[in-house]
Amino acid sequence: MRGIQGNNPKYYKAAACAKHFAVHSGPEPLRHEFNAAVSASDLHNTYLPAFKKLVTEANVGGVMCAYNAFEKVPCCANAFLLQNILRKEWGFKGYIVTDCWAIADFYSGHKYVPSSEEAIALALKNTVNVECGQDFKNLKSAVAKKLIAEKEINAVLSANLEILFKLGWFDDPKLNPFNAVSETEADSEKNRKLARETAAKSIVLLSNKNQALPLKNDLKRIALVGPNADNADVLLANYNGLSGSLVTMYEGLVGGMSAGTYLDYAKGCNLYDTALTNFPPNLKSADVVIAVMGLSPLLEGENGEANLAGAGGDKKDIRFPQGQISYLKKLKAQIKSPLIVALTGGSAMELAEVEALADAVVLTWYPGEEGGNALADVLFGKVNPAGRLPLTFYKSNDDLPDFKNYEMKGRTYRYFSGVPQHPFGFGLSYTAFAYQNLKVEKFKDHVLVSFGIKNTGAMDGEEVPQLYIHHSGANSPIKELKAFRRLFIKQGETAAVTFKVPYSDIQFWEESKKEWTVFS
Repeated sequence: MRGIQGNNPKYYKAAACAKHFAVHSGPEPLRHEFNAAVSASDLHNTYLPAFKKLVTEANVGGVMCAYNAFEKVPCCANAFLLQNILRKEWGFKGYIVTDCWAIADFYSGHKYVPSSEEAIALALKNTVNVECGQDFKNLKSAVAKKLIAEKEINAVLSANLEILFKLGWFDDPKLNPFNAVSETEADSEKNRKLARETAAKSIVLLSNKNQALPLKNDLKRIALVGPNADNADVLLANYNGLSGSLVTMYEGLVGGMSAGTYLDYAKGCNLYDTALTNFPPNLKSADVVIAVMGLSPLLEGENGEANLAGAGGDKKDIRFPQGQISYLKKLKAQIKSPLIVALTGGSAMELAEVEALADAVVLTWYPGEEGGNALADVLFGKVNPAGRLPLTFYKSNDDLPDFKNYEMKGRTYRYFSGVPQHPFGFGLSYTAFAYQNLKVEKFKDHVLVSFGIKNTGAMDGEEVPQLYIHHSGANSPIKELKAFRRLFIKQGETAAVTFKVPYSDIQFWEESKKEWTVFS
């Protein structure tokens, strides 16, 4: 967030927006009428903390209120969320913007009020500053009907003007240093290098049987297959800018392999159906087979764009596309060489069958414009992967509770008591690390946790130590991440790590007491 807004004391680079406030996650097709009901414990311990940090610690410029209702009141008209929590308790001074056409949902979806005029009056009275939609055009009518007064409109307008001043709209353009940044800066060599580094650092090594990765430099022939191998769509996913130069996985691997290595390519199969099955030439003589499989923005994303998702923009389940599984089985039967599977996607997938077939699996997510080069850097060992999962990968769709139930019981690493395929925070490396000399010290206002990490493996690499806590409060999480760090450690060397955790970070909303309790 700070990267978006910048650190200039007077001007914003851009006014960042935290969304969607609050208790918002779907179901996608029902979001314009859905009512989210959660306990006070889940609300304060799960659904609000990220927004609170953005407001109170990062000074985010804007907050977008959600489509759904909370406790039967549309979020963009919800006095408890917008006034009591956001404005009064957290002291938010920025702008509140609706999700697009969320005010129309007051009368068309939620049936909360009968008219547009009543809807916009309700939004403005709850300090909504900006509308994405067309209902605000009825403001004059709302005033004429005495549903809202002009002074109330002026009160919410002031926050908009303040943001515009911070963006430099009313000043000489030369005074705002961000205006000096040219359009060519976006695609500069420096920024493309950063995009490549970021993508490589994000890649997660999920499995690596018998050290199948990194690939050796003396390969004579590589076979490349998969519906996402030469598919630029899987680089950028939904909600993205445009780039004049996208490096697909195919292009990155061609550019990254050694001179004298041959690469044979075939799409192999379609993303979803079983209408296509083909194999590249010289498949049986390939030293390694790389399959780029997984999801795409057609299978998950915004409602209306992910037209193969099955439930609006939502996936119906976390099952891996069965057409791709069928192809991988046929491919495996054809080869004796190692099979490396590179996955694309932005959400959890059932991977048991994929990992049973593959010698190694890497998860690239939707890696951006330099994604192909980043994948090559990891597969060929130029980069030792250290990405970690920011979500749980469950073994089965049966592990998931009802999507319409927003209670946290059984959800995420914090409350899931089963055994996942891969836990939150998981990720392998090409090297090995040993933890040693753990020490925990309690002070008046914080806990200090210190330890050493030694790189005991065969190459340099990064490690990501993670600190989790558990406390005895009612309905408390099984564990909860409170600190992490990313460290580069040379082969044979040891790094010292210290985590300072304030007691204010070890607090939990106790519903029975209706207050925060610090577990020290």
